[in-house]
Amino acid sequence: MLPSSVHNSEFTIHNPAVARVWVFKINTKRGWKFDQYFRARARGPVAMGDEGWIKSASSLRYLREEVRKGDLFLCYETDRKQMVGVARAASDGRGRDLMRKVSLIDFCPPREAVRLENPLARNPDLDHILAFTPQRGRGTVQPINNDEFARLRRIMLHKNPGQAQALKRILSFEDVLAMRILSGGGGRRTERVRAVTDASRSYGEFLAGETARCEVANVEEAVELAQELKSKRRFDWFRGQVSDWPPRSSLLRVGTGGDQAKYAEAQHRMAMFAEWAGGEPDLKYLLESEHVHDFCAIMQHYGVPTHYIDFTNDPAVAGFFAADTAKPPAEGLSCIYCLNTEHLKRYWDKIKKLKLRPRAIIEVVTVDVRNLWRLQAQQGTFVFANYNWEVDYPLDRIVFPYSGYPAYPTRERIYPVNKSPLEQALDRYFSLESARFWFEEQAQWVKEAQARGQSASVISYETWPSGYCPEAFVDSARMVPLESWRPEAMKNWQIDPVEKFFETVGPTLRLKLRPTADPQELRRMVSFGVKQILRSEPGVRSKTVNWDFAGLAGQVSAERLNDLFRPAWNGMRRLPYLDEEIADALGSIAALLVIGFGQKAEVEEFHRQLFSQCFGDSIPVGFTYRTDGSGSDGHASRQGLANAMRPDMADLLLADHQKRVGDVQELFQVIYNPSLMFEFEPFKSLFAREIIPAQVLRGHGETGPPTGRDVPALFNPAHLKIFGNL
Repeated sequence: MLPSSVHNSEFTIHNPAVARVWVFKINTKRGWKFDQYFRARARGPVAMGDEGWIKSASSLRYLREEVRKGDLFLCYETDRKQMVGVARAASDGRGRDLMRKVSLIDFCPPREAVRLENPLARNPDLDHILAFTPQRGRGTVQPINNDEFARLRRIMLHKNPGQAQALKRILSFEDVLAMRILSGGGGRRTERVRAVTDASRSYGEFLAGETARCEVANVEEAVELAQELKSKRRFDWFRGQVSDWPPRSSLLRVGTGGDQAKYAEAQHRMAMFAEWAGGEPDLKYLLESEHVHDFCAIMQHYGVPTHYIDFTNDPAVAGFFAADTAKPPAEGLSCIYCLNTEHLKRYWDKIKKLKLRPRAIIEVVTVDVRNLWRLQAQQGTFVFANYNWEVDYPLDRIVFPYSGYPAYPTRERIYPVNKSPLEQALDRYFSLESARFWFEEQAQWVKEAQARGQSASVISYETWPSGYCPEAFVDSARMVPLESWRPEAMKNWQIDPVEKFFETVGPTLRLKLRPTADPQELRRMVSFGVKQILRSEPGVRSKTVNWDFAGLAGQVSAERLNDLFRPAWNGMRRLPYLDEEIADALGSIAALLVIGFGQKAEVEEFHRQLFSQCFGDSIPVGFTYRTDGSGSDGHASRQGLANAMRPDMADLLLADHQKRVGDVQELFQVIYNPSLMFEFEPFKSLFAREIIPAQVLRGHGETGPPTGRDVPALFNPAHLKIFGNL
């Protein structure tokens, strides 16, 4: 768990996006109770006390320096020894005003707060919280740390199950995320504390710490120097840039550029991703306050503007990014910025004490996002900075003329060609995001066209909630998922694997083939070879692998076949497919590649005919996941679909619809819920041997440029909600 603040004897750095938690104490014997707040009819923020009410020095300091809008307050009555509710701060904490009395903190409108039906008692519910002990003092306002609050949150929900929804809403970090992550810094401009010298100095001077800038001949020398500086513990984090412009966050660049549309789009994209992640069982944890850095790391790595700035602890990775551009600069210098994180923390503590930048935040962030292999491969870290931090802390740098990419690391090492479970899910999400933006643009175009008096409309399609047309079936009571789709049977398909990138990289596996083999023979040879590998190396399914081929026909590229095997292998190996099904899927890919399936942008009938050469008469099919609505398409043989069909399908249909059973495309016109149509085992086998290969050959799930917007492939048949005609 990441703490919301990092403490040692010299400094305190607060998490920029997570709302801090405080206790607000009152004594009801003084004539005021929290119920007067919770039962008030105020529609706006409520003032909660001036210096006549809040007197302790520590409380006044917390309010003046640390309490921020959106922070959470636990409402505690000291004489009754109970916590009665929860509220949010509707303002930043304030200092005293010598001219007049002012409220030092405002609470949110009472309707947004939660009065606990079952208050928490000092003992035993709150005995783990330091703020309620004599060691912390008797101040009105006291901080609660993350570990204390995590336990308290569980207790609140356990004792107040009827208020679970309201409590989860007020305890959510999403509003604070929007308020803090997407807010800019502020404060008066100060003089630079130290200057970056204009003149370049020698290696020796730079290593001795006497200069902030050193010029070398090329990127290789820059990486070597950075490695030496790291070994001497001068610096521990590095950032490569093609040009030595100031290292500002992407969101700050958007904000200072004055493009309000892009700024609003960043907010919109974060909100959409949060909505999607909340519906994914494996990703709901991203919305918990202690995982805000995980959330933002994903956003940052997939191109959504944030106030997080990428760094790495590997100088070689910084060297790659100092060269990574499609348009090499004709002039100017590239650079590797060098950062000593402990020095930055101590220095920022001094800056804060000047109280000249009350809204500015700098924080060093180290986070290992579960299954985000891209971040792990880059050994990525972040600096959170919501203002132009270089005015206060100019970074040391190594500069050099642009000299192209270093020999290592390669692009494939920086942007792994193999995809983790998270990255496969993110492919699905960003495909959905692109589709959503497209529909929003089309709707806006239609609206503008109608305003001009033109004829335009948006066509929408209705679906049957249960996945079938009730008017076509005898008895809706019989239309329930087949026994083979029951939740107990699907349990093994609801996986949430955690794999570390460097621990998952596996070997290169070699298959010996015959160049004269026809497509069906090649299919059998590949399937046989893969089955033998899986039997002899049972642990290989826990690894990403590369494939090499000896004796492959000259017209088939071994590199291309490896690229096609990769998404299928990674999509299937973690799921409970049989070894034989994985082997047959790879064999099918090889055979389909040889005959040219998916190679050209021909009409659909062309693909259907090619696919039918391998599997018999086939049809195109489309399908979507029930979890997020992401979709894909492929091909399936009529015989395979018939073999998977439930045997009593004709008995379920009304007489005038029973003929549809003989033509699955006709049947799909009245039913497309796979759990009502197919027995799972033969359907799963069909999905592995035919539909996954068809997806892969059509380019779905392939590794594209590092944007996260690859066409998704769907590998888990247990997650399907819709399966039918394309």
